[in-house]
Amino acid sequence: MPVVAAAAEAGELGPDKVRLLALARTPDRAGVFAGHEAWLVDLAGRYTVDETAHLVGHWCRRVDGQLASPDDDRMQANRRLHASTTLGGNVVGSFDLAPEEGAVFTGELERLCDEMFRAGTTDTEGATPSAQQRRADALVEMARRSSGADADTTVPAIRRST
Repeated sequence: MPVVAAAAEAGELGPDKVRLLALARTPDRAGVFAGHEAWLVDLAGRYTVDETAHLVGHWCRRVDGQLASPDDDRMQANRRLHASTTLGGNVVGSFDLAPEEGAVFTGELERLCDEMFRAGTTDTEGATPSAQQRRADALVEMARRSSGADADTTVPAIRRST
């Protein structure tokens, strides 16, 4: 990652941003990363670590979607979601979605986050939520909207690339 290294040496990128970019450069993405490295470094230099993480994550999802073979059902077969309630009552979880389904999910999640940000939503104590808190709020809002939908409401099928 010569551009990343040069920016780090020049003090333009801190270690957290370098780490984000290094994690994004997987063996599968290495060729695409090389072509986009200068652009990614430019973006990372202009944004906070949290914003850079969001942008790099979006880049990774887009590249992964482009690299996925349309007839490769492995990613779809490996989809999973885990959610459990802790002793304290919080719910924790993780999930893995195939690129198209992931794009549907993250697209709606980010749309709601942007909507909440533009509306200037605050938490119960009047503080502005962090990006991670806004995503958690958006996920709950997605569930609320889903639970309020009519039973007859149909969800459009996800179209697979061919």
